[in-house]
Amino acid sequence: MVIETMKCQECGSPDVIELKPGTYVCRNCEAVFRQAQGGAVVVGCEIAECGVLAVGRCRDCGNAFCASHGVASAASCEVCIRVRTDRANEASELQAAQILAQRQAAAERSQTELQERIARLKAIPDRMERLVRALCGPADGMEHLDFGQMQSYVMTGDRKNINMKYSPPVLQAVFPELWPGTVGMDLLESPPWDHDEVQNWFFGRVHGNAARDKVRIQKRTLLGGSKEVLVPAWWFKEGSTCEQHQRIRGIGITQDGERLFEGGEPFRRDEGFNGRALQEMGAILGLA
Repeated sequence: MVIETMKCQECGSPDVIELKPGTYVCRNCEAVFRQAQGGAVVVGCEIAECGVLAVGRCRDCGNAFCASHGVASAASCEVCIRVRTDRANEASELQAAQILAQRQAAAERSQTELQERIARLKAIPDRMERLVRALCGPADGMEHLDFGQMQSYVMTGDRKNINMKYSPPVLQAVFPELWPGTVGMDLLESPPWDHDEVQNWFFGRVHGNAARDKVRIQKRTLLGGSKEVLVPAWWFKEGSTCEQHQRIRGIGITQDGERLFEGGEPFRRDEGFNGRALQEMGAILGLA
């Protein structure tokens, strides 16, 4: 129950006068009301002309409310609670609409950037450079296939959680002969490019420069034995299309332009360069 100092029950004005003991009249609105015991006034609910004994007064609008028309612990009448709820819902809907608009704008920008990148790649006359740049690029490039995790998948034999078949829109658009339709390609063990073409192209770009690495290999001697020698080369760790002992083999290109295999010999006749090796070639040549 709300007990307040002497105020008009109709308009709330404190400008009241006593007509007779226990009965008062408001000089503001001329309403007549009675006084409760103890010199205080019992207030009725002011929501929807309810009139039931009030249990609180709204902190927002100032109207008294009963238990059915407000929440005493929140000091709010149902009208103001509904208004605040509606405003909060409107704000939430506005925020959701803004987020959706931002996502749509980002998707449109991404699609525009993708088409621009495809156009730039198609304009590159060198076919191998076009391929390497496509594999190294940030938009729809090799980030979908984390070559850094290849070793762990080879060791565990569990490849079901890594997308070995790779067929992004960029490569489909720029190289339809390599990526026909939506058919994916395995860039680890059986990439669609010609390894001799890759080797000759890369060596043609780095020929005349000092090799980046020194690779230890076993070389046969004239007497039938073998000895360890250091060979200048560009070495691509885990860059081979072959695995051996649950590990992706390394592969390289010597300073003389020859293909260099881990251990000195190819694991199989068609051993060549996987997608990671082409990425590294792009980084060496400044194409990434």
